[in-house]
Amino acid sequence: MRLIKSLLVLVCTFVFVSAKAQNLCVTKLKEAQTSYDQGRINEVPELLRGCLEDGFEKNDRIAAYKLLTLTHLYLNENDKAKETMRRFLQLNPEYEINTAIDPPEFINLYNSFRTKPIFLFGVKAGINRVAINETAYYTVDNINTNERNYSPAVGFQAGISFDIPLRGNFLLNPELYYRSKQYTYHDDDKV
Repeated sequence: MRLIKSLLVLVCTFVFVSAKAQNLCVTKLKEAQTSYDQGRINEVPELLRGCLEDGFEKNDRIAAYKLLTLTHLYLNENDKAKETMRRFLQLNPEYEINTAIDPPEFINLYNSFRTKPIFLFGVKAGINRVAINETAYYTVDNINTNERNYSPAVGFQAGISFDIPLRGNFLLNPELYYRSKQYTYHDDDKV
């Protein structure tokens, strides 16, 4: 019982400390945004430094990398701006430019990255089971003396697919599949 209480206290302490650290990082992000807006741009990297790797939730980390990219662009630190833009796009690969908000320098840097995939690759696999429905039976034997029995068995299928983006919203989608269907047939002649 004492061990359970100790573990519970330890978990609660960890959760409390994590939440407090996260709140501290959110506050630092707000301070960094305020510093950027007020023109104290040199303060931004130092304010965000300790929280970028593990202090932010995903959305806050995305906002921090965008702010850091804008800061590096303003300070003409192009290599650092490229690195923070790369991390920004890794976290938010579907980001779309907003020409009303994003400055031209940010748009130019964004356009220097390839954000659309060249191709997509997929693998598909599954199992199947055949259901036999006999519609006609042809034999040289007397049809009434034969008892036929089909038993389904488990088969499988596997394949690969490629998506190649074309202009607009069109895709070229070649696929290659292999399918194995199995069943057993038993024929008893009553004669």
